[in-house]
Amino acid sequence: MNININHMPVYTFGWLKMNYAEVKDFNTLGKSNKKIIPCDNLVSETDMDLSDIESGAGKEIELLKKESGSTPVSYRLSEGCTPKDVFKVEINPVKEGSFDEFDFVVEKGACLTVLMDIKDGDDLGAAGILTRINLLDEAKVNLIQVIRPGKNARIINDIGVSLGERACLNLSQLFLEGKESYQGFKSKLSGKKSEINVNIGYRVNSGELLDMNYIADQYGTKTVSEFNVLGVLKDEARKNFRGTIDFKRGCSKSEGAENESVLLIGEGMVNKTTPLILCTEEDVSGTHGASIGCLDENVMFYMKSRGLSEEGIYELLSRAKIRAIINTIPDEETRKRLEEEYPVI
Repeated sequence: MNININHMPVYTFGWLKMNYAEVKDFNTLGKSNKKIIPCDNLVSETDMDLSDIESGAGKEIELLKKESGSTPVSYRLSEGCTPKDVFKVEINPVKEGSFDEFDFVVEKGACLTVLMDIKDGDDLGAAGILTRINLLDEAKVNLIQVIRPGKNARIINDIGVSLGERACLNLSQLFLEGKESYQGFKSKLSGKKSEINVNIGYRVNSGELLDMNYIADQYGTKTVSEFNVLGVLKDEARKNFRGTIDFKRGCSKSEGAENESVLLIGEGMVNKTTPLILCTEEDVSGTHGASIGCLDENVMFYMKSRGLSEEGIYELLSRAKIRAIINTIPDEETRKRLEEEYPVI
C-alpha cells in the first residue's frame, strides 16, 4: 500500500518536499506479538469510540487499520489511578507486518504512566501503531515510548490526544533505530489551562530515515505546549522534523515553544527542520528555534587522542543525547532501567 502521511497543516515547504511524507509498499497484514501488563487500579477493557480524535499521521492511517482488520485495545482509567501506576505494553512486530491500536479515556482527576516499548523486529515487513488518548478535566498522563524495532524495520507510530480543562500530557520518546521510522503526533488543547510537554531524543544511523510530524492545536485559554528535541545524525542518515504550534481564535494568554538541537557526525546526512507557528489570536506567546552543527575538529582530535574511534565518539555523544531525554521520564523504574541499558560510559 502506498500512502501519504504526516501532512503539515499548511503547505508551505513544497520545494523542500516537506509538506507530507510518501510511504510506499507499506503493508500491515499480520498481528504483532504484544504483551500488556495493566496496572492495579486500571478499569477493565471497555467499548468506546475515539475515532474523532485526530492523529499526527493523518486520515490515511485508517487505510492501514482497515487493511489489517484490527480493533483497538481500549481502557477507561478511573480516578483511583496515580502516576505510580504504570500501564506497560511490549510490542514485537512480525515479518508479515502488523497494526496495533490503543485507546485510553482518562477520567477526571486520574493520573497514569503508560510505557510502550517497541522492539526486536529486524525481519519485519512493516508495523503500524496508533495510540489515542482522551484526557478529561484535571487528568494527567505520562506517555513514554521507546522505539527500537531493529535496523531493518519500517514503522509508523502515530498519536492523537484530546485534553480537557487543566489536563496534562507529558510525552517522552526515544527513537533509537529503524530503516524507516515515521512519527505522527497531534494534540487538541480544548480545555482552559491544558498543557503538553514533549521531549524527544533520537539517533539516526547511516542509511536510516526518521520522519516526524508534531502538531499542537491550542483552543483553550492559557494553554501551554512545549517541544524539546535532541538528536544525532550519522553519515548518510536522513531526518525530517515538522513542528507546528497553532494558536486558534479564543486561546488568549496561551504559550507555545519548540526547540530542536541536531548534531551531525560524518558526511552525507540530510537534515530538514520546519518549525511553524500559526496564529489567529493576538494575546499569545510563541517561539521556535533550531540549531544544527558538527563536532568541532579540535574536540574530535582530543577525543581520538584519548583512544576513542569515530564510531565510539558517535556512540558516546548519541547516548548523551538519549540520557538527556531519559532524565525527563517521570517514572523512576523506567528511567533507571533505560539508564542501565544506555550508559554514557
